[in-house]
Amino acid sequence: MNTATTSNETSEVTNLKIRELDWYERRSIPGDRQLLGSFGHVPMATSIPEFIRIAQVIAKEADHNGICGWRGQADCEWVVQSGAARRVQGPWLEHFGRDYETVQDMLRLFGVKAARDAVVLMQGSAQHEEMVCEYERLLLNEARVNGFGHQDGRHLSDLELLANLQHHGAATRLLDITKNLFVALWMATTSQDPDLDNQPGVVIAFGQAPLRTISAEFAQKKSLTEVMNSMREENRRAGYWIPSKLNLRIVAQSGFFLLSPIANQPWGTVNLRGTRVWETELIDDPDCYFIGVAPELKAEMRDAQKYGLLPYAENTIYPDLSGFAAYHGAMRPLPYRR
Repeated sequence: MNTATTSNETSEVTNLKIRELDWYERRSIPGDRQLLGSFGHVPMATSIPEFIRIAQVIAKEADHNGICGWRGQADCEWVVQSGAARRVQGPWLEHFGRDYETVQDMLRLFGVKAARDAVVLMQGSAQHEEMVCEYERLLLNEARVNGFGHQDGRHLSDLELLANLQHHGAATRLLDITKNLFVALWMATTSQDPDLDNQPGVVIAFGQAPLRTISAEFAQKKSLTEVMNSMREENRRAGYWIPSKLNLRIVAQSGFFLLSPIANQPWGTVNLRGTRVWETELIDDPDCYFIGVAPELKAEMRDAQKYGLLPYAENTIYPDLSGFAAYHGAMRPLPYRR
């Protein structure tokens, strides 16, 4: 298909039509194209060698700066969304979304047209961004009041504190990504839900060009508000930050963080354009790219871990106390061989 082609699909949230770019075809990306949830028709990898080849060509063809980082998700039906975006969205969906049609019917009786933004909020909007900002202010303040704003005798910046909170399970704006392609693949093939073993996953590749680099010094000196403003001032759609070695997981996972304003994309709420865009987006080349992870590849990855071909497992990806304890939980199989 070409970039001018508009699919027949229409988002129920925005009433906008979705267009798929022909980037994979124009760049001769290998792999059969398959429809993958909200990510559209993307190259599907069925084996480890095929996955490596697809990722290699995408990295080469992405842009002159290559790929900044990778993210793996075990279920292709999950949108790409930070924990904070999901958390503030939950109450709105529960109370507004549940009764949306009833409310609309009542408003129509009185000739009142509801604001379109209320609908867009389900996926991402300026109002959603405002809610996340307010949530972050409350979260940071409460964390500092409870004494979590210092580590090793040093005051933590907003970003450093958010990174620590996320490490311990809090919902933040930070989106985990990795420099290590195989860590992303491991994330896309591993889940506590055995039903997902037979469902495709997805690996997202984030291009370098649209991202602002947030230096360690800048992250230590500036507030979260100043960091987000700096992206707008530099006309960057999002930014990335490689933190100091705050915890073992960041080191083990070659991890860092993507920071993005809340945006309405067909595949999530990250302010980057993938290979599936709204009809109104007049672009030919995307900011990020998608690789499907077939169930066959998931099975091959499990075998590779089992027989020691790849050094990735929960006890190596999560090498801290909480990860160790979860790995040895009562419902987990014994990891030792007889």
